[in-house]
This record gives sequence, structure tokens and C-alpha cells, in this order.
Amino acid sequence: MNLSSYKIFSFMGIDVELHWSFILFLVALFILDTTFFFILVVIFTFVTIHELCHSVVAIRNGMEVKRIIMIPIGGMAQIEMSDMTPWMEFKMAMAGPMFNFAAAGVLFLFSLALGIPLIEWVSSFLSAPAEFSLPILSSLIFYSFYANIILGAFNLFFPAFPLDGGRVLRALLAMRYPYLKATEMAKYISYLMASLLFSIGLFGVLLGGGGGIWIMAIAIFIGLGATGEYKALVVDTVVSKIEVNEIMSKNYPVLDPRDSIERSLNKLLRFRRPNSLIIGEKLRIMDFNKLNEVKRTEWRLMPVDVVSRTVKSFREEQNMREIFRYMSNEGVDLVPIVEEEEKRKIIKGVVYLDDLRTIVRTTKKTGRI
Repeated sequence: MNLSSYKIFSFMGIDVELHWSFILFLVALFILDTTFFFILVVIFTFVTIHELCHSVVAIRNGMEVKRIIMIPIGGMAQIEMSDMTPWMEFKMAMAGPMFNFAAAGVLFLFSLALGIPLIEWVSSFLSAPAEFSLPILSSLIFYSFYANIILGAFNLFFPAFPLDGGRVLRALLAMRYPYLKATEMAKYISYLMASLLFSIGLFGVLLGGGGGIWIMAIAIFIGLGATGEYKALVVDTVVSKIEVNEIMSKNYPVLDPRDSIERSLNKLLRFRRPNSLIIGEKLRIMDFNKLNEVKRTEWRLMPVDVVSRTVKSFREEQNMREIFRYMSNEGVDLVPIVEEEEKRKIIKGVVYLDDLRTIVRTTKKTGRI
């Protein structure tokens, strides 16, 4: 469980989590309007399945899916994009909207078979949304149909990250340009579309429409998503070109588990390094979250092992992308590089996250990507 999101279930090894903001949103809606709360739960069920469709296609194409996080304006599937090909991304992006259109088609056929005036409801809703009202069961059918149409169409035909249309756009561009260049082009198109959407929302707010604020929030989300997508790919591109032996440091502080916290911190300051390797029965590093829980007056006597955590070791021939991903996800600023020798682990050196980030920043500034 992440500190900001809470797991509700797993599917094919994919954790589906609710972001804290989404939980607050649901609680507030339940208090304000119980009927619409249940309708929204049904709608977000379709959103969840939409994201699961992306994830299933990704897994079948050999990609890793970390989790799906539900937020008030939709869902986000965290998919490892390394080694993504344009065709793989195209298939993955199309999977979600295709499910929505299929679900809307099934609901439409269901309404025809039972004589439900679904199209008339849509017409009434579009002509006078403020006056539109249906019994709860009819509302569930209508909003399920309408939401799937909107989800599928907006995601697919709005060419902006992190929506599916933006991924389809990048996939098509990447068939002609390098992936990083295609992402940069898609990013600027996303900014343009987000600005247009924000302007529409602002115009709606000025006219007194409540939906304008929601549209502006989506526009901001799209802008931030486009920026994040490009930055993540830049980092991944730079890191993937680094060999472990190019960045591995052989000059680093080493601590004994019995060293006091104060002595250990003084050693870090002398080496001017953010962390150190603690060599005992297991390889460990200092955990500064635990350190903050210890009174400063106790640092002189308490052993550093009390404020430490285990750390995963890597081999020199491993991919730097994998090491960087572990360090970023686990909040680890140092990992040991080891070599197996006669059933013993020989420490060859360490990799610092700060060093990796410095290389990424320098590479970006000098344009050597």
C-alpha cells in the first residue's frame, strides 16, 4: 500500500488502488447526493475496467504493470514503458476506448431488446441537462451508456497526454521519428489541446456554468501529465545509456553496525555523501526516516544499525535502468554493486542516486540526448 493510495483488489497481479483524494471525493458525494454517489460508483467501475484493458494488453506484450490508481478525474495505469514499440503502444492505447464502445454497444442492444428509450433519454439530457431526471435503475442504465460513449470518445479522439489519444498520436509519430522526438512533439500538441480545453472551461465558468471548473481541472491534469510523460522518458533514455562501471563509486563511507549514530553522521559529512553502506550480516544503509524518530541526545550512544534498512544489491553487468527504477521506487539513495565469488559477495562499489540525477541534468542541459 502506498502512503497516498489504498489497495482495494488485485487482478492478474495488478493492484487497483484508490487515491486519498478520490476517497474524500466519494465520501463528500455520499453525504451530498446518495443517488449520484451510486451512479458514480458504477461509472468508475467502467473506468477501472478501461484501465485494466490497457494493463492486460501491456502484460501480454511483455510489459510490467505496477498498479492502477483511481483519482477523481479518472484512472491511471502505471505501466513500465521501457522498450515500448509504436505498435505495442498503439494496441495498448486502443484497448481502453474499444472496451467503452463495446460496453455502450451492449447497453444499446439491451435497451432495444427491452424497449428502453435510451436515445430519447440522451436527447433529453443534451437539450436540458439541468431538468433531466430518471428513476434510479433507469439512471444507472442511461449514465452507464452515456459515460462509456464519453470515456471512449474523449480518451481516443482528444490527442493529448496522458489520454489514450495522446498515446495513439505518439505511436503514429514514432513510426516516423525517434521515440523521444515523437514524445516531445506529442507533448507540445498536448499543451495546445490543454490550453484550448482550459479556455473552454474558463469561458463556461464566466457564463456561470459549474462544469467549467471540472473542465479546467482536466486541462491542468493533461498539461501536467504531458510534462511528466516527457520528463520520465528523458530520464529513462539517459539512464539506459549509462553503464554501471561508468558511474560506480569506489570511494564511499563504510559503517559498522555498532558505530554510533553521531559517529556515522560525522563520517558522512567528511565524505560529503548523502548515505553510506553499513556492512554486517546483511548490507544496509541509513534510514533517515527512522533517524528523525530518535532524540538527538541519544545519537551519541545508539548504534547506527537501529536507524538502518536493508538494501538490494546489484551486479556490474545489470541494466542501469533497472537499478534507477529500484532506487526511485524504494526511495533508496545508494545501492551496492557486488560480485559473487566462491559463494561470497564481494563489494565492487556503490551507485549513488545523486550521481545518476546529476548525469541526467547535465545531459539535458547540454542537449546530448
